[in-house]
Amino acid sequence: MNQSDSSLAILILNMGSPRSPHVKDVKKYLTEFLCDKRIIGLPYLLRQILVRSIIVPRRAKFSAGNYKKIWDDNKKAFPLITCTESIASKLEDKLGIPCHVAMRYGSPGIRHAIKGLARQQNLKKLIVLPLYPQYAMSSYETVVEKVHKEVRRINFGPEVEVIPPYYAHKAYIRAVSKTIEPFLKRQPFDKIIFSFHGIPLTQLPPECRKNYDTKNNHHCCESQGTEHTKETLCYHNHCYTTVQYVAKTLGLKKEQYELAYQSRLGPTQWLTPYMDKRMEQLPGEGIKRILTVCPGFICDCLETLEEIAVTDRDLFLSQGGETCTYIPCLNDTDEWIEAMRSILHPYL
Repeated sequence: MNQSDSSLAILILNMGSPRSPHVKDVKKYLTEFLCDKRIIGLPYLLRQILVRSIIVPRRAKFSAGNYKKIWDDNKKAFPLITCTESIASKLEDKLGIPCHVAMRYGSPGIRHAIKGLARQQNLKKLIVLPLYPQYAMSSYETVVEKVHKEVRRINFGPEVEVIPPYYAHKAYIRAVSKTIEPFLKRQPFDKIIFSFHGIPLTQLPPECRKNYDTKNNHHCCESQGTEHTKETLCYHNHCYTTVQYVAKTLGLKKEQYELAYQSRLGPTQWLTPYMDKRMEQLPGEGIKRILTVCPGFICDCLETLEEIAVTDRDLFLSQGGETCTYIPCLNDTDEWIEAMRSILHPYL
């Protein structure tokens, strides 16, 4: 396909990965990532000092060790990068529309992608598809705002349309459910843990934050006192809704599943329950055989392949758990490519 001849293009966005597992590359990636105001919401100068002088110097070597565990030495790349590229390639074949890839942090960068698309003379419309089903400031919002910033910076001519969060889209729910279904039949289990990346409570909308009671495990989206509209950008509501729809599709009983949040950073209050704490507690509650799945991550990455599939599994087993099976992300499966086609269809 001669991509420069197309009047329509799709830009697929993901978070990104370091260039390699070497400490210097991990340092560079962590610095760019953590200096984003939507990741650490401190004033600019304080954020820069904290990240560059304290957090990154302390975490880089440890993080590099974890990144090394998931590095694909044959492809010389991390799974998140190769998975996103494969998704773009398969979707392009499916739709017959040029599909490009950009990362919020690291490379290929959003600025580079937008500049390249601007050189395509026949391009009239760009559809932006973030690989984030649920809205969060630190994921969906930051990649979309970066696109808009680069579009403004070079006075990008074509129309730009961004796909909204698709946390409740039937095709996404169906694809997630299909990835889980074989594991339900493969072995006995006591509970499925749906793990999503955590966020600080300060990133919830004010009305949701007010009704979010961590002490009594009473969350805004489960409260009759908080009404959410289709436009409400409440991350917990999005995660909760995804889990409810998937559980209903799979015919799960309430006691067979729960929602937890992983990857918290710093001493502030984040969404609860915390995944690592639940891994410690579950065996004591008689839950000895679990399945874990991460519907908020489209591509397997450090947070799924190392944190959930290894670290949290080992924590669960060390407390008396018997089996802990990780269910892979959607990745570039045929089910997910077909779901993306459905999600994109109204915008083509």
